[in-house]
Amino acid sequence: MTPEELQKKGALYVERVMDGFERYASKVVHMGEREAAAYMRRLKEENGADGAYLDFYYHFLDDDAKQRVLSVLNEEQQEYIRGLDGSGELIYPLTEELIDIAARLNDREMLFCTVYFTKEPCTLWGNYKQEYVIFTQK
Repeated sequence: MTPEELQKKGALYVERVMDGFERYASKVVHMGEREAAAYMRRLKEENGADGAYLDFYYHFLDDDAKQRVLSVLNEEQQEYIRGLDGSGELIYPLTEELIDIAARLNDREMLFCTVYFTKEPCTLWGNYKQEYVIFTQK
């Protein structure tokens, strides 16, 4: 899915975090891996399976960076990532597996992922030190 397609579904697409601060209401919350995964699951349930997406840059990384990312994931998660279509895709439907992967990668500061919800528009931007920026409409 492209950013344009995501926006047509109602997502608050944020290309640069500073743009998000200018365009949307925001708050910063501190969440560890488990808390972040639970929060993403709750928002996915509220927005439905067709209203939750994740941007995932793994396939755009060089080989060394990919290895660093994989080093913090378990074997099942590594296989899941390898099985994703890497032909230029950036935005994926948010699956249970991707929730756990994104929470782990954000928590370990290995690859920041952004999660978009479209039914009740909200964007969850992974950040440093277990902080997440949550963007909503003003």
